[in-house]
Amino acid sequence: MGRATLLANLAEVLRSASHEPVETLLAEGDADGSLRQVANPNTVVFGVFGAITVVGLSAPGEGPSASTSPDATRISAAISELGLEGLATLGTRDGHDSCERS
Repeated sequence: MGRATLLANLAEVLRSASHEPVETLLAEGDADGSLRQVANPNTVVFGVFGAITVVGLSAPGEGPSASTSPDATRISAAISELGLEGLATLGTRDGHDSCERS
């Protein structure tokens, strides 16, 4: 029972330290119009942290980069671009719902 309690406490600490600030950012961005509303903020938060975690864990296995930028700078720029601009080209993003398919 002791380990289960520790894991529950750890989960709550991680949530309050990492997930809640991003959920707050999403809500505030929606409120002020700087970010679009998302149907499930919790899923978006997990997606953001999943992307960061997987890329961060895989970077050392990729070997040295040809870039002169430090790995953290290069990785954060790539994740930020994906998160803020998505994968679609501007022509396909404009006027389409994020779930629509042509």
